[in-house]
Amino acid sequence: MPQVTEARGSKNRLLWLAEPGATLTPLFPKITIPYNPLLFHNIWPRRKATPIGELLVRAEKYTEMLKTGKVKSQAEMARQEGITKARLTQIMNLLKLAPRIKEYLKNLNDPALLRYFNEKRLRPIASIKDKQNQLEKFEELKRKIEIKESINKMSYL
Repeated sequence: MPQVTEARGSKNRLLWLAEPGATLTPLFPKITIPYNPLLFHNIWPRRKATPIGELLVRAEKYTEMLKTGKVKSQAEMARQEGITKARLTQIMNLLKLAPRIKEYLKNLNDPALLRYFNEKRLRPIASIKDKQNQLEKFEELKRKIEIKESINKMSYL
């Protein structure tokens, strides 16, 4: 049988409806706290982006699991890995990149380049069917980062 319990120690008196030993749920008043990153950054820390090389290795692992029959479907694999089917598909689509691009990305060590060549920038390239066009677009991306680096170096002079 639920009991009404009073929460003490706050400015406003809150009433809670809960069964003994259950998680307390506010009954009245309903308090809505707007999101403030200064308050919530310790509660919900932002996840760091996974380096693109690690995502490519993970995609290859997923493909191998499907080929060997360890999992029956992508949906089962997504459940096993604790991610959504959409996220699994995004990771698997990185395998559509040209082999030269994948090798380049796997061998990246520079932190600035790792941040620049993120998954979001590479998705449009992976969606291009023609591998030669992929390489051309990737070279454009590489030229952009070279221009940005040269501008940054000039600003330090």
